[in-house]
Amino acid sequence: MEQNTPTIGSNDNLAKAVELMSKSEEEFLPVVSATEKSRIIGLLTYKDVLTAYKIHLKENQEAGINLSLKRQRIKILVRGRQLIHKTKD
Repeated sequence: MEQNTPTIGSNDNLAKAVELMSKSEEEFLPVVSATEKSRIIGLLTYKDVLTAYKIHLKENQEAGINLSLKRQRIKILVRGRQLIHKTKD
């Protein structure tokens, strides 16, 4: 490994990794230990980043569907209460 090769810490996030990959035009980053910066513990590739993004995107889409259903139920309840109040008046 060259001295100028950027590395990513094991505690760093994917956003930092993508930024480093983009700036350095590297297709991979050595992952170093959070406690021992000179110890390489893995390798992060663009494919790894894209896979993580895909998983995150899927999870967010599923969460969005659940939130959407909750919102619809709340709207139905609110609308039902409004109708009940109108019929009482």
